[in-house]
Amino acid sequence: MKVNGTCRFIPTKEAKKKFKAELKRRTSRKRAGDFRTIIEEINQVTRGWIGYFGLGFIRGFIQKEIEPWLHHRIRQLILKRWKVPKTKITKLLSYGLDLNGAKKIGSSRKKYWRLSKTSEVHRTLTNERLHRWGLVSLSALVESAYARY
Repeated sequence: MKVNGTCRFIPTKEAKKKFKAELKRRTSRKRAGDFRTIIEEINQVTRGWIGYFGLGFIRGFIQKEIEPWLHHRIRQLILKRWKVPKTKITKLLSYGLDLNGAKKIGSSRKKYWRLSKTSEVHRTLTNERLHRWGLVSLSALVESAYARY
């Protein structure tokens, strides 16, 4: 496809599927390693993929599909690593959640994926907090890739 005199392309469905599968592998709940290492690996994969496919039309795919899903996966990974209800409660309290909300999440029988969708978890583990912990904003990467071309 030609836009403003330059050729732009659309990544194939297979490329998108492979990218999502790689991120899924990197954010597996059962994987070993500390959180910083996992974030660094995620950043490497996303920078590489966006650097390669940045010429193409990837803004909608990244901003609407991958970025929210990745944040959800990371929240789930964090909850899984806290494991014990007492740890969940103390961590959520330290991040600014009220006692009732922390007890609600800590003592819930819901599993990690479903808990990571709750408003309490979203209020405490915000996107800004994830970015402060080292996760690179995929939207910013896409915008910088678009600005280069």
